[in-house]
Amino acid sequence: MMQRSRRRRLALGVTVTVAFAALLAGCSNNNGQNSLDPAGEDAQKIMDLFTPIFWIAVVVGVGVFAAVVFTLIKYRERTGDESPKQVHGSTPLEIGWTIAPAVILAAIAVPTILLIFDIAERPSGDDVLKVEVTGKQWWWQYEYPEQAMVPTQAVVTANELHIPVDTEVELALHACDAGFSEGECNVIHSFWVPELAGKEDVIPGRENYLTISANRTGTFLGQCAEYCGLSHANMRLRVIVHEKGRVRGLGREPTGPRPAVG
Repeated sequence: MMQRSRRRRLALGVTVTVAFAALLAGCSNNNGQNSLDPAGEDAQKIMDLFTPIFWIAVVVGVGVFAAVVFTLIKYRERTGDESPKQVHGSTPLEIGWTIAPAVILAAIAVPTILLIFDIAERPSGDDVLKVEVTGKQWWWQYEYPEQAMVPTQAVVTANELHIPVDTEVELALHACDAGFSEGECNVIHSFWVPELAGKEDVIPGRENYLTISANRTGTFLGQCAEYCGLSHANMRLRVIVHEKGRVRGLGREPTGPRPAVG
């Protein structure tokens, strides 16, 4: 009996250790996508909202865990104990656990809704770079129409979005692939560059808009965040942020779209 009990404790310890190691492995960030390190205006707004909500969740979680542990210890079964006092129908308790969650949810919902409307507002002005984004099966096409930021001619690129630093970029998002069904769109995608902005669905038959910006130069990685078929994993993308003068020359060297690889 003692050996069986030891084996059970050992198995439990091994299980907990493996689960904890797997949890820690999931916290690593080796894919170049880190929403906790915002480099764009909208991404920073999302982070500013996430931080207080996270700490509210921590306080609630710790409070619930502490209450459970307290209850388990204080009201554990003892020899000769009678049934504990019942609190069913307690008006103060019922009012308390109805009002408290409502207040917490309101504190989270109100700023969240305000932020949704804020980041959904489309930018305007000649300083805004407009890009047509088409989610293919399975790669991204970027088309820069002729405009103030692209002064010479339209440009088309694949999987790499080039934008200037400290500039609002409006993405018009479409889902289409004429290669499968001529002129018709096919599956839903989701455009996501964690360090620059939130997610936006790319839906057949609709044109959605997403504003991104970057406050520093460099390469930022993203991906399609909606499972879209067998080659979904190929729908990775790069946003390459240049100094403004370099991007203004983009129209002189157009490049054609090419499928994603590996």
